[in-house]
Amino acid sequence: MDRKSTLGKKLIGSGVPAFILLSQMAFGQEYIPDPSFEDYRTCPVRLGNFDADLLHWSAPTLGSTDYFHDCSTAMGTPENFNGSQRVNFGKGYAGMYLFAPDDYREYIQTQLSRQLEKGQRYRISFNISLAESSDYAIREFGICLSEKALMLPVKKELSKMQLHKVRDNAHRLIEIASPDFYKETRDWVSVQTSFIATGFENFLVVGNFRNNKQTQTYQTKKGAKKGAYYYVDMVSLTREQKAKEREPDENPPGEINADILPDVSNALTGILFEFDSDALPESAKAGLDSLMNSLRKDRTQYLWIRGHTDDLGSAAYNLRLSILRCETVVKYMVDRGWPKEQISWKGFGGSRPTSENTTEDGRSRNRRVELVLSHLANEAAKGN
Repeated sequence: MDRKSTLGKKLIGSGVPAFILLSQMAFGQEYIPDPSFEDYRTCPVRLGNFDADLLHWSAPTLGSTDYFHDCSTAMGTPENFNGSQRVNFGKGYAGMYLFAPDDYREYIQTQLSRQLEKGQRYRISFNISLAESSDYAIREFGICLSEKALMLPVKKELSKMQLHKVRDNAHRLIEIASPDFYKETRDWVSVQTSFIATGFENFLVVGNFRNNKQTQTYQTKKGAKKGAYYYVDMVSLTREQKAKEREPDENPPGEINADILPDVSNALTGILFEFDSDALPESAKAGLDSLMNSLRKDRTQYLWIRGHTDDLGSAAYNLRLSILRCETVVKYMVDRGWPKEQISWKGFGGSRPTSENTTEDGRSRNRRVELVLSHLANEAAKGN
């Protein structure tokens, strides 16, 4: 049947306030034509019909990716053959095996609304939830960006070897690794990363590009033999503002001599930042608010802040970014009433890592700001 649902109807009963859903959809639609799998040709009635059901998405292999929408009784939401998952970004979502016996894999593919710009940084994100019937969970997702659409007559993983066999189609693989396994079966979990475009990217594929032996798995049930089946929704690809577009103060009034900073092992808290970003993470605000409540009880306390980055990028750029991260935290504290004259900060760029920069997990731990409390006077800082 023809698609009859309107945007207004889609918002009703979606589980998300209308203004939030609209902003999320607008955000994702900068480069993804249908981020939440709403534009269907026909309401889904059977498994493995992803290609035929959707207007803007396809399956790049012979793997039978699934499409779920609440218009359907056979392929509906929240209840379906692999479990129960509520919609949160519209009324539809995709379902696919990221790990299965004999290296079987499923993928989703879409054409971007326009080609990416060479040298521009972009952020890719999508939401996933592990189906209850799964007996494995994985910790790595992959994306493939290509010049032309992919269509390979295989049911196994899209390996580097398979992709290199495709002629006259430039491509690149990007892996998104997590320090933990994606085991959440009730709520949606965001998977995201940043990358710099090469300039040929027109198509996006999401899936697992490793074979079973290379895939890191966690067994969630005894006698496991099914695999890891994930629901996928709200795929977003947007341009990122570069940190250097906002310059830090040339000579920050609170910047201090590193030699007099208290031992960082006494740090009250550490804040991890997203790659190439100085935006304060939402997850850090509760901790800073709690710190502010403690500081109000003792106005003699002095706050020292150190900013750091990973080792990607030039030394000058990373130093600038580390200072911007410090200033973000300073502004948050000052806006909530802490005297600016009782805060000092310094950026160190990537010169003081706490973890190896050879893995994404290690780099993510180095993109940090550390906060230390002391009773040292501000005059002492100025005198060194």
